[in-house]
Amino acid sequence: MSRLKSMAGWVVRGGDQTRSELAVQTAAIQELQAKVEAQAADAERVRAELRGALVDLSTRIAAIVERLDRLDATVADHDEVVASLARVVAPPSDD
Repeated sequence: MSRLKSMAGWVVRGGDQTRSELAVQTAAIQELQAKVEAQAADAERVRAELRGALVDLSTRIAAIVERLDRLDATVADHDEVVASLARVVAPPSDD
């Protein structure tokens, strides 16, 4: 008899309990979906910021390389001037 009561109870209340559980699970899934969408938007924003930072960094590095090349050329020019002055000031001896 107990088993019959249990079955009858499920038949009477089972549909409501199932609908209630489905509503709870649907709400949980929708909440997770909203979190995933927010994370995806954040990820895209971070990607865009990183792209911008990389472009800025590469521009700065290119400017530094260009300046170093100019400084290297200037140092080479100065080395030539110093060598030329050294020959004028202290010409090689005829020893």
